[in-house]
Amino acid sequence: MSKKIFWIASYPKSGNTLIRAILASLFFTKDGIFSFEILKKILLFENFQRLNFIKKENIQDYKKLSDLKILSKYWLKMQSKENLGLRDGEFCFLKTHSAQLTYFDNYFTDIKHTLGFIYIIRDPRDVSISYTHHSINSLDETILHMTNNTAAIDYEQNTIEDKIKPYAFLSRWDVHAKSWILFQVPNLVLRYEDLVEKKKEIIYRIINFFEKNYNFKFHNIDHKIENIIA
Repeated sequence: MSKKIFWIASYPKSGNTLIRAILASLFFTKDGIFSFEILKKILLFENFQRLNFIKKENIQDYKKLSDLKILSKYWLKMQSKENLGLRDGEFCFLKTHSAQLTYFDNYFTDIKHTLGFIYIIRDPRDVSISYTHHSINSLDETILHMTNNTAAIDYEQNTIEDKIKPYAFLSRWDVHAKSWILFQVPNLVLRYEDLVEKKKEIIYRIINFFEKNYNFKFHNIDHKIENIIA
Protein backbone atom coordinates (compact mmCIF):
# COMPACT_ATOMS: atom_id res chain seq x y z
CA MET A 1 0.00 0.00 0.00
CA SER A 2 1.65 3.21 -1.16
CA LYS A 3 -1.00 5.37 0.50
CA LYS A 4 0.30 5.44 4.05
CA ILE A 5 -0.48 8.81 5.66
CA PHE A 6 -3.67 9.95 7.32
CA TRP A 7 -3.34 13.68 7.90
CA ILE A 8 -4.76 15.65 10.81
CA ALA A 9 -4.71 19.07 9.19
CA SER A 10 -5.79 22.50 10.32
CA TYR A 11 -4.87 26.14 10.37
CA PRO A 12 -3.11 26.91 13.69
CA LYS A 13 -5.30 27.37 16.78
CA SER A 14 -8.20 25.46 15.25
CA GLY A 15 -8.46 22.34 17.41
CA ASN A 16 -5.79 20.04 15.99
CA THR A 17 -4.67 18.86 19.43
CA LEU A 18 -8.25 18.14 20.48
CA ILE A 19 -8.95 15.93 17.47
CA ARG A 20 -5.59 14.18 17.91
CA ALA A 21 -6.53 13.41 21.51
CA ILE A 22 -9.83 11.89 20.37
CA LEU A 23 -8.18 9.81 17.64
CA ALA A 24 -5.40 8.62 19.94
CA SER A 25 -7.98 7.54 22.53
CA LEU A 26 -10.02 5.70 19.88
CA PHE A 27 -7.16 3.97 18.08
CA PHE A 28 -4.48 3.43 20.70
CA THR A 29 -6.33 2.54 23.91
CA LYS A 30 -8.63 -0.26 24.97
CA ASP A 31 -10.79 1.94 27.18
CA GLY A 32 -10.66 5.42 25.62
CA ILE A 33 -8.82 6.93 28.58
CA PHE A 34 -6.52 9.70 27.35
CA SER A 35 -2.90 10.22 28.33
CA PHE A 36 -0.23 12.47 26.89
CA GLU A 37 1.83 9.36 26.21
CA ILE A 38 -0.65 8.11 23.59
CA LEU A 39 -0.73 11.58 22.01
CA LYS A 40 2.84 10.84 20.91
CA LYS A 41 1.33 8.31 18.49
CA ILE A 42 0.24 11.26 16.33
CA LEU A 43 3.25 13.51 15.89
CA LEU A 44 4.05 16.56 13.82
CA PHE A 45 4.93 15.85 10.18
CA GLU A 46 7.72 18.44 10.24
CA ASN A 47 9.31 16.75 13.26
CA PHE A 48 13.09 17.19 13.16
CA GLN A 49 13.64 13.41 13.24
CA ARG A 50 12.07 13.14 9.79
CA LEU A 51 14.68 15.54 8.45
CA ASN A 52 17.78 13.53 9.34
CA PHE A 53 18.02 11.88 5.92
CA ILE A 54 18.53 15.32 4.35
CA LYS A 55 21.70 15.75 6.39
CA LYS A 56 23.13 12.66 4.71
CA GLU A 57 21.77 13.53 1.28
CA ASN A 58 22.75 17.19 1.11
CA ILE A 59 24.41 18.83 4.10
CA GLN A 60 24.16 22.30 2.57
CA ASP A 61 20.40 21.96 2.15
CA TYR A 62 20.15 20.60 5.69
CA LYS A 63 21.75 23.75 7.05
CA LYS A 64 19.19 25.85 5.16
CA LEU A 65 16.02 24.03 6.19
CA SER A 66 14.70 27.23 7.76
CA ASP A 67 14.27 28.32 4.13
CA LEU A 68 10.89 26.96 3.04
CA LYS A 69 12.05 26.86 -0.57
CA ILE A 70 14.72 24.34 0.45
CA LEU A 71 12.52 22.33 2.81
CA SER A 72 9.71 22.03 0.26
CA LYS A 73 12.02 20.11 -2.10
CA TYR A 74 11.97 17.27 0.42
CA TRP A 75 8.27 17.21 1.39
CA LEU A 76 7.42 14.08 -0.60
CA LYS A 77 10.66 12.29 0.29
CA MET A 78 9.81 12.88 3.95
CA GLN A 79 6.64 10.86 3.33
CA SER A 80 8.35 7.67 2.15
CA LYS A 81 7.55 4.57 4.19
CA GLU A 82 11.25 4.19 4.97
CA ASN A 83 11.46 7.67 6.42
CA LEU A 84 8.24 7.17 8.37
CA GLY A 85 9.44 3.82 9.70
CA LEU A 86 6.45 1.90 8.31
CA ARG A 87 6.22 -1.68 7.15
CA ASP A 88 4.16 -2.76 4.13
CA GLY A 89 0.46 -2.37 4.84
CA GLU A 90 0.93 0.02 7.76
CA PHE A 91 -0.23 3.60 7.92
CA CYS A 92 0.28 6.46 10.34
CA PHE A 93 -1.45 9.60 11.54
CA LEU A 94 0.47 12.85 11.09
CA LYS A 95 -0.34 16.34 12.30
CA THR A 96 0.28 19.32 10.06
CA HIS A 97 -0.57 23.00 9.79
CA SER A 98 0.68 23.14 6.21
CA ALA A 99 -1.69 24.09 3.43
CA GLN A 100 -2.17 21.47 0.72
CA LEU A 101 -0.48 23.64 -1.90
CA THR A 102 2.65 23.73 -4.01
CA TYR A 103 5.60 25.89 -3.04
CA PHE A 104 8.04 26.65 -5.87
CA ASP A 105 6.43 23.76 -7.78
CA ASN A 106 6.94 21.35 -4.88
CA TYR A 107 3.80 19.52 -3.75
CA PHE A 108 3.16 19.32 -0.02
CA THR A 109 1.59 15.89 -0.48
CA ASP A 110 -0.33 13.95 -3.15
CA ILE A 111 -2.79 11.11 -3.66
CA LYS A 112 0.05 8.58 -3.93
CA HIS A 113 1.05 9.16 -0.31
CA THR A 114 -2.25 10.14 1.28
CA LEU A 115 -4.73 7.64 2.66
CA GLY A 116 -7.10 10.40 3.79
CA PHE A 117 -7.41 13.33 6.13
CA ILE A 118 -9.45 15.09 8.76
CA TYR A 119 -9.53 18.86 8.41
CA ILE A 120 -10.64 20.99 11.35
CA ILE A 121 -12.04 24.40 10.51
CA ARG A 122 -12.71 27.14 13.05
CA ASP A 123 -14.35 30.55 12.83
CA PRO A 124 -11.46 32.79 11.69
CA ARG A 125 -12.51 35.50 14.12
CA ASP A 126 -11.91 33.11 17.01
CA VAL A 127 -8.72 31.85 15.39
CA SER A 128 -7.34 35.39 15.24
CA ILE A 129 -8.04 35.98 18.93
CA SER A 130 -6.54 32.65 20.03
CA TYR A 131 -3.55 33.13 17.73
CA THR A 132 -2.91 36.57 19.23
CA HIS A 133 -3.09 35.24 22.79
CA HIS A 134 -0.46 32.62 21.97
CA SER A 135 1.96 34.93 20.20
CA ILE A 136 3.78 38.21 20.68
CA ASN A 137 1.75 39.84 17.90
CA SER A 138 -1.10 42.31 18.20
CA LEU A 139 -4.53 41.41 16.85
CA ASP A 140 -3.95 43.63 13.81
CA GLU A 141 -0.65 41.87 13.11
CA THR A 142 -2.36 38.49 13.42
CA ILE A 143 -5.05 39.50 10.94
CA LEU A 144 -2.37 40.65 8.49
CA HIS A 145 -0.69 37.26 8.92
CA MET A 146 -3.94 35.37 8.31
CA THR A 147 -4.58 37.32 5.10
CA ASN A 148 -1.04 36.99 3.75
CA ASN A 149 -0.66 34.74 0.69
CA THR A 150 2.90 33.83 1.67
CA ALA A 151 2.37 33.33 5.41
CA ALA A 152 4.30 30.54 7.11
CA ILE A 153 4.79 29.33 10.67
CA ASP A 154 7.67 27.73 12.50
CA TYR A 155 7.40 25.36 15.43
CA GLU A 156 9.36 26.66 18.41
CA GLN A 157 9.56 23.21 20.02
CA ASN A 158 10.92 21.76 16.78
CA THR A 159 14.19 23.69 16.49
CA ILE A 160 17.07 21.45 15.42
CA GLU A 161 20.82 21.97 15.59
CA ASP A 162 22.23 25.38 14.70
CA LYS A 163 18.80 26.87 15.42
CA ILE A 164 17.32 25.50 12.20
CA LYS A 165 13.53 25.87 12.26
CA PRO A 166 11.45 23.96 9.70
CA TYR A 167 8.47 26.04 8.58
CA ALA A 168 4.95 25.11 7.50
CA PHE A 169 3.48 27.02 4.56
CA LEU A 170 0.07 28.45 5.54
CA SER A 171 -0.92 31.02 2.91
CA ARG A 172 -4.17 32.87 3.72
CA TRP A 173 -6.71 31.38 6.11
CA ASP A 174 -9.32 30.91 3.37
CA VAL A 175 -6.80 29.51 0.88
CA HIS A 176 -5.55 27.08 3.52
CA ALA A 177 -9.06 25.72 4.13
CA LYS A 178 -9.89 25.46 0.43
CA SER A 179 -6.60 23.74 -0.38
CA TRP A 180 -7.50 20.79 1.84
CA ILE A 181 -11.23 20.69 1.19
CA LEU A 182 -10.61 20.36 -2.56
CA PHE A 183 -8.05 17.55 -2.11
CA GLN A 184 -9.67 14.49 -3.73
CA VAL A 185 -9.03 11.72 -1.22
CA PRO A 186 -11.34 10.33 1.51
CA ASN A 187 -11.80 13.13 4.00
CA LEU A 188 -13.81 14.38 6.91
CA VAL A 189 -14.15 18.12 7.49
CA LEU A 190 -15.10 19.02 11.06
CA ARG A 191 -16.02 22.31 12.67
CA TYR A 192 -14.11 23.14 15.84
CA GLU A 193 -17.31 24.48 17.38
CA ASP A 194 -18.99 21.08 16.90
CA LEU A 195 -16.01 19.34 18.48
CA VAL A 196 -16.61 21.41 21.59
CA GLU A 197 -20.41 21.45 21.68
CA LYS A 198 -21.31 18.08 20.11
CA LYS A 199 -18.32 15.91 20.97
CA LYS A 200 -20.21 12.61 21.19
CA GLU A 201 -21.90 13.16 17.83
CA ILE A 202 -18.57 14.05 16.22
CA ILE A 203 -16.88 10.94 17.63
CA TYR A 204 -19.58 8.77 16.05
CA ARG A 205 -19.03 10.58 12.76
CA ILE A 206 -15.31 9.81 12.98
CA ILE A 207 -16.01 6.15 13.73
CA ASN A 208 -18.47 5.88 10.82
CA PHE A 209 -15.96 7.55 8.51
CA PHE A 210 -13.22 5.01 9.25
CA GLU A 211 -15.61 2.06 9.10
CA LYS A 212 -17.06 3.17 5.76
CA ASN A 213 -13.84 4.17 4.01
CA TYR A 214 -11.32 1.71 5.45
CA ASN A 215 -13.41 -1.15 6.88
CA PHE A 216 -11.84 -0.40 10.23
CA LYS A 217 -13.40 -2.26 13.15
CA PHE A 218 -13.60 -0.52 16.51
CA HIS A 219 -14.15 -2.45 19.73
CA ASN A 220 -15.66 -1.42 23.03
CA ILE A 221 -17.02 1.72 21.35
CA ASP A 222 -19.61 2.83 23.90
CA HIS A 223 -17.20 2.47 26.81
CA LYS A 224 -14.46 4.30 24.92
CA ILE A 225 -16.74 7.19 24.02
CA GLU A 226 -17.96 7.61 27.58
CA ASN A 227 -14.36 7.92 28.76
CA ILE A 228 -13.40 10.28 25.93
CA ILE A 229 -16.22 12.72 26.65
CA ALA A 230 -15.93 12.42 30.45
